[in-house]
Amino acid sequence: MRKTLFALALFSAVFAMVFAVEDLPIFHQWVPDSLVVRPPVYHWTLDNGLEVLFWENHTVPLAACRIMIKTGSAFEGKYLGCGISHYLEHLVSGGTTSKHTEDEYKMMVQQYGLSTNAYTTSDVTVYHDSGPAKYFPQMLGMLADWVQDCAFDPKEVEREKGVITNEIKMGQEEPGRILWKLYNRTFYLVSPYRHPTIGYLPNFLSITRDDVIDYYNRRYAPNNAILAIAGDLDTATVRRVVDSLFGNWERKRVE
Repeated sequence: MRKTLFALALFSAVFAMVFAVEDLPIFHQWVPDSLVVRPPVYHWTLDNGLEVLFWENHTVPLAACRIMIKTGSAFEGKYLGCGISHYLEHLVSGGTTSKHTEDEYKMMVQQYGLSTNAYTTSDVTVYHDSGPAKYFPQMLGMLADWVQDCAFDPKEVEREKGVITNEIKMGQEEPGRILWKLYNRTFYLVSPYRHPTIGYLPNFLSITRDDVIDYYNRRYAPNNAILAIAGDLDTATVRRVVDSLFGNWERKRVE
């Protein structure tokens, strides 16, 4: 009990220090509003329920795309504690689809000079990429492929299971992760937020390829996602490309 209280006290002290720094005078020397240009953010929803946000910014000839699937480790239902959302992120991001292989996507990223990544939290799973604005259709096309048509190649499924297994084992020896898990287990006694996003090793190892496909088919849906785009683009082009890539994505009943 004493160890638990000490860990919580230490965690609270660290957060207090962070917020104390924000109170220093230097953090309040804001730029006057008159000098800040804020282009409008356009917001619309496709017929299938996909929400779209677009911020037009012509400062540099770049564009960035991000699609957020509204599912994370706290929403895994019967897979709670397995880390299936995080596992899915590893497989979907850059993975083989019905259109291209994993290696072909890697070549496309290099060819177009893109940066791409993904992450999972308790609440959401996010896929994002960025690069030259002239390749906007290609970069958005990759995200569209991944969230709609992932093939879950058996070799990739097995490989990423090994990668995540090593991640879990490493986390069992890192003080920072141990402290974070202890905090969540102590603070959330019943809530699904008490479980680590990456899952528990025995639970994670029990997940099969069929489980992953089942979860993907039930949670990845346009009416359970938000697409955000920003960059050196015009609204008409963005609407046209978004409609062509996501317009036929079938709305689902999200469980």
